[in-house]
Amino acid sequence: MCEEMIKNPYRRVWACVNLDALHDCLTDVGEPTELVIRNGRALDEAMGDQAAALRRVLADCAAENEWFTVAWEE
Repeated sequence: MCEEMIKNPYRRVWACVNLDALHDCLTDVGEPTELVIRNGRALDEAMGDQAAALRRVLADCAAENEWFTVAWEE
């Protein structure tokens, strides 16, 4: 399922608005993958509490899946 999300732009967008689906997709990653979030402060300002939820989900995914890492560039 997650491979299809990555290849299909519609599904990729859906995963980005549904944190549960994003979590499922990122914890299924089976090859080294690094997600770099640039200008995290702007994200926090724009998204408020939702940005905090996104940060938690990404941190959880990185903790649960050795193949996935996330880096925040402020």
